Amino acid sequence: MHGHTSHPAAHGAALHTRRRAIAGTGSSGPRLPPAAGTTHRPVPSGQPARPPARLTGRKFRSSLRVAKAAHYGLLPSRQESAMSFLRTRCLLGCALASWLLSGVAMATPLLAHEEIPLWGAAVPPGSEALTVTEQLVNRSGDPQRPERVFSGITRPSLSAFLPAKPNGVALIVAPGGGYTRLAFDKEGVAVAQWLTAKGFSVFVLKYRLPDEGHRAGRLVPLQDGQRAVRLLRSQAEKWHIDPQRIGIMGFSAGGHLAAATGLDFARPSYAPVDAIDGLSARPDFVALIYAAAAFRAQPADAGGRPESSLAYSASGTLDRVSRNAPPTFILIAGDDARVPPESNVALWQALHQAGVAAELHVALRGGHGFGLLENASESVRSWPASFETWLRAIGMNP
Repeated sequence: MHGHTSHPAAHGAALHTRRRAIAGTGSSGPRLPPAAGTTHRPVPSGQPARPPARLTGRKFRSSLRVAKAAHYGLLPSRQESAMSFLRTRCLLGCALASWLLSGVAMATPLLAHEEIPLWGAAVPPGSEALTVTEQLVNRSGDPQRPERVFSGITRPSLSAFLPAKPNGVALIVAPGGGYTRLAFDKEGVAVAQWLTAKGFSVFVLKYRLPDEGHRAGRLVPLQDGQRAVRLLRSQAEKWHIDPQRIGIMGFSAGGHLAAATGLDFARPSYAPVDAIDGLSARPDFVALIYAAAAFRAQPADAGGRPESSLAYSASGTLDRVSRNAPPTFILIAGDDARVPPESNVALWQALHQAGVAAELHVALRGGHGFGLLENASESVRSWPASFETWLRAIGMNP
């Protein structure tokens, strides 16, 4: 027969030749010149080229398009892909940092791992026959951003907030509230959210308030502060903390409590109730944030500034400064209308003269009660970073 026929073997060989020519890797057929900006990597001498996998149908057409794109420089090289990956990682990291600092990360409330009663099942000393009832008010209408305020506290406790990877350092946080209430979330849980992300174990202190009928009167906050330090030392192994790396941070009135705990650690404010009270009550470092801290002993009803009632005749902090005081970080805004900035300067001077490792930060403006970051002025927004740097300087930030 003289009609036209197509030999299958010849047709397959021709098709294979065209594939290899298009991809620019075959030994037969014309080679296409490399596209500008691309490099050709020949197969090393002595190593046979691996034959291409046999593709059919849709897979073949897709492979053909990829081969063309790679040849003409439309696909990135391995180096370009790596650089693109690194750029993407960098952009994502910057976006995450911006998100954290913007306060969005604080939108989900942090839950305590455990609430630890300071005095166990016993009635705290000086609170016998007390008739006051604990009150809790949430000042926020947003369930994702609570603003709980406590008063009438009869069962003081530590709320434990634990990091995923503890660094061995513990921090007791005493919220403020003028010794009439406790700003538990703003000056407690928010701080725990920041510091647990850095590896610190944080324990927010819910302490008794002095003018609510306690028989021990104005000593009850100091009693709770001393007991909190001792209790953590006794449970150091349980919480994976170093018993010689326990600090206390206080805000406003909580700062007065933190200062008193740091300076009055050797003073017996209550009769021992168990073996825990045989441990040292001295914190290993103290942080005072817009603290009503530096008053000399004077009558408790002294007039003057709104916070002057915090000038306990029982625990005037300036009168208690000694060379045994723990390292102290002090932050105050120069325009604080509730706590005299000069009082914090005076405390720093007394600590410095006693040879204590103390650091003072006086912000240009910020007022009182600015908390961690939210709604804070630019002058005080950097204080968390300054505090972390100070902790490293005193060996408390591994």
